[in-house]
Amino acid sequence: MKTYLIRSIKYLIWLALLFTLIFVLMIRTNTARAGGEQMLHELFHTQRGWMMIGMLMVLAFLYPRFGFTSRSLKGSVATNRDDILRVAHRGGFSLVSETPGQLVFRASSPAKKALLLWEDTIIVTQQGDQLVIDGIRKEVVRMEFRLKPALAQEQ
Repeated sequence: MKTYLIRSIKYLIWLALLFTLIFVLMIRTNTARAGGEQMLHELFHTQRGWMMIGMLMVLAFLYPRFGFTSRSLKGSVATNRDDILRVAHRGGFSLVSETPGQLVFRASSPAKKALLLWEDTIIVTQQGDQLVIDGIRKEVVRMEFRLKPALAQEQ
């Protein structure tokens, strides 16, 4: 639950910054239908503005539920270690820790870490005869897509 809340707060901050950037760009490029003072008044003193703020908060609250996932593939951490490392490296991730049956990866570059809002951990775990990949949805799906052919060749 703590991780869920932290992820929601990070996403809310990111959305607020993006929203602010769009407001500033609209004012600077004279594409806004009103000035900055009027736009802020509409945002904080009208029902429509509060509804927009509320929707941003709901979106931020739901983001961890839809933004993170686990995927399973038939394979073995021990047997397929080299393939997993190659796929992770190709995706911009580096191995940060390894225990029997588990590999933990983090984004290699600061830019990728920032784009992933520092939620850049991908964990590959052995569960029975399955590899379970846990992390941010986009990167987990990408890793699964790239690993499937390598794992299929070995079977």
